[in-house]
Amino acid sequence: MPRNLFAFATLLALLVAAFEAGAACTAANPNASVAESTPTSAFTDHGDGTVTHNLTGLTWKQCAEGLSGAGCATGAATAMAWSAALATAKNANFAGHSDWRLPNKKELESIVESCGYNPAINQTLFPATPASVFWSGSSYVPVPTYAWYVYFGDGDTHADDKAVGVYVRLVRGGQSFDSFDAQGDYTPDAFSFTAQTGVALTTVVTSNPITVAGINTVSPISIVGGTYSVNGGTYTAVAGTVNNGDTVTLKQTSSGSYGTLTTATLTIGGVAGAFDVTTLAQDTTPTAFTFTAQTGAALTTVATSNTITVAGINSAANISIVGGTYSINSGAYTAVAGTVNNGDTVTVQQTTSGSYSTLTTATLTIGGVDGAFDVTTAAAAVVNGVCGSANGIATAFVPSANLCAAGTASAVTAGSPWTWSCNGSGGGANANCSAPNQATSGGGSGRAVVSGGTWAVDTAQSAGFIPTTGHAKSPPSLPTGVSYPYGLFDFVLTAGAAGSTATITITYPAALPAGAVYWKYGPSPDGYNCSGGACAAPHWYQMPPGQAVFAGNTVTLSIVDGGVGDDDLAANGVIVDQGGPGVGVGAASVPTLSEWGMILLAGLMGLFGMAAMRRRTPL
Repeated sequence: MPRNLFAFATLLALLVAAFEAGAACTAANPNASVAESTPTSAFTDHGDGTVTHNLTGLTWKQCAEGLSGAGCATGAATAMAWSAALATAKNANFAGHSDWRLPNKKELESIVESCGYNPAINQTLFPATPASVFWSGSSYVPVPTYAWYVYFGDGDTHADDKAVGVYVRLVRGGQSFDSFDAQGDYTPDAFSFTAQTGVALTTVVTSNPITVAGINTVSPISIVGGTYSVNGGTYTAVAGTVNNGDTVTLKQTSSGSYGTLTTATLTIGGVAGAFDVTTLAQDTTPTAFTFTAQTGAALTTVATSNTITVAGINSAANISIVGGTYSINSGAYTAVAGTVNNGDTVTVQQTTSGSYSTLTTATLTIGGVDGAFDVTTAAAAVVNGVCGSANGIATAFVPSANLCAAGTASAVTAGSPWTWSCNGSGGGANANCSAPNQATSGGGSGRAVVSGGTWAVDTAQSAGFIPTTGHAKSPPSLPTGVSYPYGLFDFVLTAGAAGSTATITITYPAALPAGAVYWKYGPSPDGYNCSGGACAAPHWYQMPPGQAVFAGNTVTLSIVDGGVGDDDLAANGVIVDQGGPGVGVGAASVPTLSEWGMILLAGLMGLFGMAAMRRRTPL
């Protein structure tokens, strides 16, 4: 018998059986004028939640998915997308059977009960069936993303998007009648995507391609958490279909956080494959860095390190410093903690010690890694066998070691904290006038030794060697025609006995010029190179030869507390002096004679007067 004829005969037999049965309608809201199309007698109840339609050989699960138990009274019917329905069928293992599937469109229509509605189904065989739509396994050919469903409210058949949630009833077995659609294999072989780790943040990542296999009909495809491309086409997140042999790749954007997993899940015919992407772990620990140590640095000066480049981090790292300041990418120097990024450049600054041969350290910390910038000040200078002093503590030359050693306070008073001018060449802090800051005429350095009594240098007020102009203590004017080859020497002595004499020996870099005299700037005693109130105002005058003795490259000053050369003009144990060897004839007047000289001169003049009178007296 031809297949079409056989199928027609089968359907006719169903109708005849329905009419002959004459049983009461088992659907809701029965219509007495319509014969029952699915009488209970046409099914075999297996007592395990399944019934077989004797005429088609199809075995149905009595409960819709989500329902179970006697009368399907347990649970709630579950609506799901078409792909989920396919997966549910494939994974089902009910009543000892694992070959459950979605019924095709005509198979599902075969259990519609036409004698009633809401629901239009035999409620004895299929209790608690929702009067709603149920998926078939048949795709809607004109629109591949749609599938057929049967509405068990009235038994009508329609198509809808496969992404819509619809109820599901499973079937197995049956005969291959031409009147029913053949159920194709839309379930592919399992597939997988290679997981990727250590991925940069917020980066688009592409998966390896997979090839669809194991299907013989068009199969639905959808994705969550990314996009997919079929056969190298445009990437999309919209559900579609694939065929056997198609290639598929995925894309997703990695997380914006470190060490974070994101997943794009592709589903084909109910089979899912995950594309896992994990971002790289956060690393704020940089590659070790170093700063070049500096030695021989000047005292109390700002030292700047070499530049280092931050490397080995992938996130902003904390930066802080102790003992200095830092600059990022040539910005402003700061001691405030902050952050740096990979590739940033950093330099460090610190102020050197105010003492000779002293180490200071600025320690920079980036992401827990330390780098030290060490700076050591220069040793006390030795120039022409003369040593300086640091912070008021004198140093003495040790020939055997060719270095300066600490001595007693104020025995030698040269260098820091005084400001040296080096023969008037400038007012900088050239602590010992050592190369390359030598005096411009003669080279070398100077020193001053105080002796006699208990005199000591007031280092806070003493300026030491200063230029004739440009220094805070430089005088406002100079005598006309006088030059000062070694500038001036400014000092303040304290702790002496009132009215006592202090001896100050000043050594210059080279022999003093012939004819040099020691010029003094300041007040002088009344009548000494001045008169009246003018003596109390600072002015230029020459020190008496007996008080300023020249010998080679030295001048020895003998100054009486409160006398000539002491600016405060008071016998108070303090001597204030400023002056220096000058060459040339100045505008200052010649010093007057002393009191005894005046008496002697008056006596001589008296004698000359008496002699003149004798010559005029007649014999």
